[in-house]
Amino acid sequence: MVALALAHDTGNYIMNKREKRELLVRSKRRWVLSTIELVEEDPGPFPKIATQFRISGTGVAEEPIGVFSIGDTDGVVYVHKPIDRETYPFFHINFDIMDKETGNPVDRTLGFDVAIKDINDNAPYFEDLVTKVSVKESLPEVKTYKVVVEAKDHGKPALSSTAVVSIQIMDSNTHQPVFKNKTIMEMESNREILRVAVTDADTPNTPAWRAVYSIVKGNEEGNYKIETDPKTNEGILTVIKGKDFEKTTVTNVEIAVENEEPLFVCGSGGAISPKTLTALPQKVNVAVKVIDVNDPPEFDKKVVDVYVKEEEVTGKVLYTPKVTDVDSDVGKIRYELVEDPAGWVTIDNKTGAVTTVKKMDRESPHVNKDNIYTILIHAIDDGTPPATATGTILVHLGDINDNIPSVVKKELVMCGNNVIVPVEDKDKPPFGCPCSFSLGVDNGDKTLKSHWKLDPANGMQAGLVSLKTLPYGNYTVPLVILDQQGQEAQDIVQVIVCDCEKGDKCRASLYDRLWLCVPLPVLLLFLLLCECGGKTFTHLPLNLQEEGNQTLIKYNEEAGGSACKVCVGVYVHVHACMYIYSIYAECIH
Repeated sequence: MVALALAHDTGNYIMNKREKRELLVRSKRRWVLSTIELVEEDPGPFPKIATQFRISGTGVAEEPIGVFSIGDTDGVVYVHKPIDRETYPFFHINFDIMDKETGNPVDRTLGFDVAIKDINDNAPYFEDLVTKVSVKESLPEVKTYKVVVEAKDHGKPALSSTAVVSIQIMDSNTHQPVFKNKTIMEMESNREILRVAVTDADTPNTPAWRAVYSIVKGNEEGNYKIETDPKTNEGILTVIKGKDFEKTTVTNVEIAVENEEPLFVCGSGGAISPKTLTALPQKVNVAVKVIDVNDPPEFDKKVVDVYVKEEEVTGKVLYTPKVTDVDSDVGKIRYELVEDPAGWVTIDNKTGAVTTVKKMDRESPHVNKDNIYTILIHAIDDGTPPATATGTILVHLGDINDNIPSVVKKELVMCGNNVIVPVEDKDKPPFGCPCSFSLGVDNGDKTLKSHWKLDPANGMQAGLVSLKTLPYGNYTVPLVILDQQGQEAQDIVQVIVCDCEKGDKCRASLYDRLWLCVPLPVLLLFLLLCECGGKTFTHLPLNLQEEGNQTLIKYNEEAGGSACKVCVGVYVHVHACMYIYSIYAECIH
């Protein structure tokens, strides 16, 4: 705090600067004030307060508001309410001295902190009043323990609180599963299921309670399997491969059961190690009685391979099956054709003989890439219910030279001076390609070989080469193709010679572009010249530079000229669709 004494003389007294400095004496932890100025000849009233104290900050104008105040004349700081240290451990307060007349601060702000001293007003507490903990069991007497824990501080007076810890004893595998029935008689077939039940005193739906079944005897041939029902904990015995009644009528199956968790036993001295336990897994005997059922017929060969040549004459017997049946009369077995996608065969329903009714083609889409045609047949007995066996016949078709080579692509575009001619032959070697190629005869045209040659002339494709520069247009080239056995095929290709753009595509022809640019008057003039009569036509040059000059020619001669019958040629020169015409006409008498 600051205590301020003001000396004032009612007379005319003026303080010098040295006296002012001596009045303000600085001491440790004291406020050093600036010079306080008074107005001379102040009429009073006296004693007169020259300054005013003011505070601000937390606890004054900031939360919590109204905790502190200050006497504006004497500088005494007051506290108006109790303070919780755990909420506000300290306050930062600013002190100011204001001139009462002007309201301006006399000196710089003095700031300091108010620290709140702690007292023992809070007891220790637990975050969770009740805590649950699970531990493995070691003794079987109880399932739950409750422990009360107290927490106390060192205050004066000391404060404390309590909490409850609930210890849940987790069940271990202290009980073996026990079969309810030791011996079970069951009449079993391929689809029947047997359930064996066990009891277990451990907590349900835990590893100590869930049963694991196994077959320890009587399943040497893998006829059975056993699984656990997760809901009922029963063992489900299933036949996965039927027993043959002709070999055995009763099978004894021994089933054992354990838990997922190893057995755990509590003794007077604590837990007993599983290694020292002498208890064996529970076992049960199941007598499975095999019921005789109608066994299906059996083919001596379920899959048989037959080798024949394609295109052989019909009526050939491909295969006659041999079938046995332990439960039925073989003579009463009937046969059916199940799969014959091309409809090439038929079957005798009494003997099962498979016979061709159509010629078999190796190139058929029903024949796979290995040249095999698949036929399925059924043998059905007269039992109750009837039993069926399936036989598979794989017909391997040998190739013959029953196909001629041919050109794959009939129309070809020649961009340079050669083009590739692809061919195919559906026959396999040694009947199909590689082939030999030669030029054919085009109605006695002797110029064919002077225009074309073949290079290469052997292989899976031929190379057609032009021997001279050919005008753009379409050309027909006949070819003669021989396969490896000398079987001949004649074919033709249409060759388009043109100016190519990209790849083997032709650019738009000049004549196509020309007709787009030629105006209608020119065409009319051309028709007029062809239809007119006259003895002789001459070249009529049209000079665009002589605009305005016209020439009339007299054509009224009566000489014996003949009319034009054929217009041989018209030539039009085009430059960027600016028309410059030279028209030629020639008449044939």
